[in-house]
Amino acid sequence: MNSKQIKILVLVLSTIFILSLLNSFLNNKQDEKLLNTQIEISQNRLIKKDATLELNNAYRSSFINYDKLLRANQTLLQDIQRLAIKYPEQLKIKKLKETLFKQNQNVDLIKRANSIVTNSLYYITYLSSKVLSDTIYQNKQEIIELRKLTRNLVNLSYNIKLADKSIFQKYKKTIDKLKKIKITNPELSDYQQKLISHTTTILKYAKSMHQNIDIFNNLEQKSNDIYLKIKEELVNKHLEAKQNIEFMQITLIVLMFIFVMLIARFLKLENNYKKDLEELNETQKSTIEEQTKIANSQRDKALEAVKSKDIFLANMSHEIRTPLNAIIGFIELLRENEQDKTKQNYLKIINSSSKNLLEIINDILDFSKIESGKLEIDKIDFNPTDEFDLTQKLFQARFKEKNIEFKVTYKNLPNSLNGDILRIKQVINNLLSNAIKFTPNSKKIYLDIEYKNNNLFVNIKDQGIGISKEYQDKIFDAFSQEDSSTTRKYGGTGLGLTISYNLVKAMGGELKVKSEVGIGSEFYFSIPAEIGKEIKKENSDIKELNFGDKKILLVEDNKANQAFMKVLLKKLNLNFDIANDGVEAVEKFKSDTCDLILMDENMPNMNGIEATRQIREYEKQNSLTHTPIIALTANALKGDRERFLKAGLDEYLTKPLNRKKLSEVLGEFLGC
Repeated sequence: MNSKQIKILVLVLSTIFILSLLNSFLNNKQDEKLLNTQIEISQNRLIKKDATLELNNAYRSSFINYDKLLRANQTLLQDIQRLAIKYPEQLKIKKLKETLFKQNQNVDLIKRANSIVTNSLYYITYLSSKVLSDTIYQNKQEIIELRKLTRNLVNLSYNIKLADKSIFQKYKKTIDKLKKIKITNPELSDYQQKLISHTTTILKYAKSMHQNIDIFNNLEQKSNDIYLKIKEELVNKHLEAKQNIEFMQITLIVLMFIFVMLIARFLKLENNYKKDLEELNETQKSTIEEQTKIANSQRDKALEAVKSKDIFLANMSHEIRTPLNAIIGFIELLRENEQDKTKQNYLKIINSSSKNLLEIINDILDFSKIESGKLEIDKIDFNPTDEFDLTQKLFQARFKEKNIEFKVTYKNLPNSLNGDILRIKQVINNLLSNAIKFTPNSKKIYLDIEYKNNNLFVNIKDQGIGISKEYQDKIFDAFSQEDSSTTRKYGGTGLGLTISYNLVKAMGGELKVKSEVGIGSEFYFSIPAEIGKEIKKENSDIKELNFGDKKILLVEDNKANQAFMKVLLKKLNLNFDIANDGVEAVEKFKSDTCDLILMDENMPNMNGIEATRQIREYEKQNSLTHTPIIALTANALKGDRERFLKAGLDEYLTKPLNRKKLSEVLGEFLGC
């Protein structure tokens, strides 16, 4: 054995010996960490024990430190997580984690119940101060029993958190007595109902609090049992680990001599292993880079798909609304002068079909907003009676056509409410339309609308074909109808109820259904609605406007819409000129004067926004008076109005065109 081999042997023996010591040290450290973790768990369990004792006194105090208990539980969870990493095969550790999670959820329920009981307690104390006063109603015989029961309930309310079963029973009997008292005084009667409501709430949530604290304590006992079993197993593992360390040290000493004979081979294999490892690292690095590129490419494709969908919907809306503007406009003009009833009926059918197509477009756009999370609620003050009267009048012809009896009931509606009346009416219209569609001739449909407790309640009930129990669970899914025969017989996209459900949800409520096949269906919902400011009624008649010698420049590329607008502007006795695109509009503005411009957006050569920008720049350069520019476009998506106004236009009108709105806007900007 030469010196080189001796050096190698010494090096190997030294290495193995150092590794043996290091391994023993690391194992000891792991055991030490394990013991420290057990000590931390024990200390944190003491903290939690204090918080649990405080929780069990929750009946006697309004100021329980729930966060302290939750933090103690969270700290325990972190300790248990370290054990779970150390011993992933231990199912008991996982079970202990689940138990602690359940305790956290249970504490939230207790906290909520305690808050509700305390708040209601303060509120009935405030309510009772008026009735228990010596200077109010003291000569009224009818409040003697009410005053007595009030005192009893107030006293019992302060003790109900003691969670004594006899107090719960006594409390309930006192409420039952309170319900039986007949009060003729309206103010006292209102007080009586409020007292019943809040004491019932106190009773309910005091019981809930009692039950949940019992559940918490049961979970605490369960977690204690599991922990003790885990602790016992960990102690056994610790002893087993020490024995393994001792055995390993002895084994290492024996194996040192064997490793000496294999050292040369080992060094060679190690060298080969390093080369293989380097090659593997390079391969993995290349694979990761390739997968990253693929993931980025897929992400870009997904974003592009979303963008393409939005562009498609915008273009679809524009391309369909543009011809619909001319169709609906000419139909209305023809109906004004047509006397033949047969032709009037044909025009009515065409008009109805066109508006149905417009509703389908709006449904698709609404559904797209819901899918992308862009649906917004716009609350305004409105007169509920006036708005709901208009809604039911929209369906009078359809009710008459099917000889359906339509019964409407309003209850406690104030003069003004604050909410998104457009979306509320959209939901009611969808539900009424479905009710008419699925209700046979000569049946009944009911619409009940009530306002109470700062909520608007809407109920629509029909005597239609009904919905099977199996289908009611998926009635609000998109594109959903009971079967293909329903679609063939009644039509529809299957989006109406999905949109209605999501609109109600966005307004803070939930749309629900009760139905029985062959009997009928009942759809109902409630949404929060505050009392609004008083609404001043405006005259809805279209005023006869005299535009004098005012001149308008109409910028429109669609020939059908040009023809319709010519007829409409002539009816308004307006002088006008026509530009076929943005380029022609800018040229005509520079060469001739006009008092107002009606500007389309999507046009060849130059769009409406760019044409507006050039006109505004020309006005600025030549110090010209500001000429009003009104957007008259089929772009009707959310944000289009803001986009046009930001670009320098003065107002925004959508296609299909509302003739009354056009007259109002022209009157406003032309000073008539």
